[in-house]
Amino acid sequence: MPKLLASQVQITFYGLFSQPMFSVWGQGEKILGGLFNAFKDYNVTAGDMRYETTSPNVTDSVISVSLFNSSANYKYKVDRVEAVFNDFTEEQSQRIPEVLQHGDSWLRSLGLDFSFKSQLLLHTSHNQLSEGTSEEFLKALSSPDVPDIGNSKGNGITFHWDIPERDWDLSMAVDHSAYVTNGLFVQFLLKTTHDKLDYVDTFQAAISLGRTALAKLGLSVQL
Repeated sequence: MPKLLASQVQITFYGLFSQPMFSVWGQGEKILGGLFNAFKDYNVTAGDMRYETTSPNVTDSVISVSLFNSSANYKYKVDRVEAVFNDFTEEQSQRIPEVLQHGDSWLRSLGLDFSFKSQLLLHTSHNQLSEGTSEEFLKALSSPDVPDIGNSKGNGITFHWDIPERDWDLSMAVDHSAYVTNGLFVQFLLKTTHDKLDYVDTFQAAISLGRTALAKLGLSVQL
């Protein structure tokens, strides 16, 4: 069974609020001080905090905190939070659910009426293959083609599932990597409308499901 050898990995979290948090917007001390205290276990300093805006639109204003030596960041907006983790170490990967839990606890401390409308976890990776090429793998996986265009290199494919008992919508995409020559791009997306999550359990269950899905396609993950 070919192994996926990750060259580039990113985990992204989106937490969309049930309603914009206008009640605290503009309260710099409450937001900045709260974020600083929420992530003080990661040795953040005032220099790790940024205010960003890309337009006059209030939803484009961001307060962010850099984590893990700037390989990750947690962003607060008036209507959502976003967290991005890039090329993290194994030790840091174990702390991602902890980071999300710290952020969740801080958000709920801002107001009793706070809740998430939906939460999304996105795992993307560009991988080398221990055996063969992405073209060989994809041609064997999915054979349909549009005729009279060019020589087929194999097609990407996206799978969709729902898990009603967890209120999860899942998708997995497998395609050619634009980053790794002859490599595979793999993307997992988990979406839930649950307001509260056990992030450790969610991560562990999602990782297990992802590895199971890849194994059924004939791929294993290099640990």
